[in-house]
Amino acid sequence: MSGSAVLGSIVSTNGDVAITTGGTTTIGTITSANGTSSIAVTANGTVSDITATTVDAGAAGNVTLTTANGSISALSGTITGDNVTLAAGGSTSTVMVNTAAKRLTVTNNAGNVTVMQTGAVTVDNITSTGSSISLTVNGGALRWDDQDDRRRESL
Repeated sequence: MSGSAVLGSIVSTNGDVAITTGGTTTIGTITSANGTSSIAVTANGTVSDITATTVDAGAAGNVTLTTANGSISALSGTITGDNVTLAAGGSTSTVMVNTAAKRLTVTNNAGNVTVMQTGAVTVDNITSTGSSISLTVNGGALRWDDQDDRRRESL
């Protein structure tokens, strides 16, 4: 797909959702009805922002949103999943999202990262070359999955 894409409402009753677009992508709602399917959206192109209202893979499904050259935003709704992975690429990307994830990984190539999490979460990694990273957790505990600490504990 080339250019911009508008994804209104997509519901998977039994099976994963994988969408690749050729540019800026607007997501209304993508839902895994069984709560176990994975949802992956990749936006390629010279301008490839992803703006989402609701992406809901359920308690056991995974969500991956990836941009080649753009930002990821979901402030009017929530990105929900067991493992939520957000990867924003490009020289001017930002990540600004509401999440309800059990595990969270965020990689941002350029700008700031702002995550508002509902419920307990284990953060695998949050990285950015931008000037700030902000993570707010409401209604649950925050755990950092620190690989180095686990290696030291096993010695």
